Amino acid sequence: MSAAQRFESLSKLMGARRRTIRGGGLLAGIASMVNLMPTSVVTRAARAQGARVDIATSNLRGAPTTVYAGGAKVKAMYTLGPVAGTAFNLTTLSYDGMLQMGMHIDPIAVEDPADLRDCIRDAYEELMA
Repeated sequence: MSAAQRFESLSKLMGARRRTIRGGGLLAGIASMVNLMPTSVVTRAARAQGARVDIATSNLRGAPTTVYAGGAKVKAMYTLGPVAGTAFNLTTLSYDGMLQMGMHIDPIAVEDPADLRDCIRDAYEELMA
């Protein structure tokens, strides 16, 4: 299956699943309770959970148009998510028609960080082709 076919298939499956969901669900209730807990408890629980996960990913939507800082045009934005007990974190940030990626890698967990970076780059290049 090509990358385009794979994404089309996943998109259809996720769309069908989203249409079946009603209300906030279980996670909305949990989120409400977590907001009432002390930060130290939430942080400890998140770190404990992170130890059971190999990778973490985040996708941040940035400004869709050019922004300025102190009158100067911001040419690009870069991101770096925390490893938080995982082998690596890949965080994406869109900005002004671009997609920036920041990868934070634990060199003890990943023997060859450059190879991981190259494999991810190659996969995105294949996807974009």
